[in-house]
Amino acid sequence: MSALQVNMLVLGRHLGIPKPFGPVVGGRCCLEQRVRELLEPLGLSCTFIDDFFSYHVLLGEVHCGTNVRRKPFAFKWWDVVP
Repeated sequence: MSALQVNMLVLGRHLGIPKPFGPVVGGRCCLEQRVRELLEPLGLSCTFIDDFFSYHVLLGEVHCGTNVRRKPFAFKWWDVVP
């Protein structure tokens, strides 16, 4: 499940999650189902993205698909003292 978290794209309440291709139970991927059960009640929208062909078959790296341009934080998080 950690690969989902590492490569998940968070855009507000919308999550772009790499398709886990887990065991299919009752016609549905049980990993996708469990992630939905945990996150959707929190008001998050889960979209599973099939990135296998574009980032594995074509010899890319899955991390390439999660590069997005983001606005930097207004504060320097590394200066925060707990």
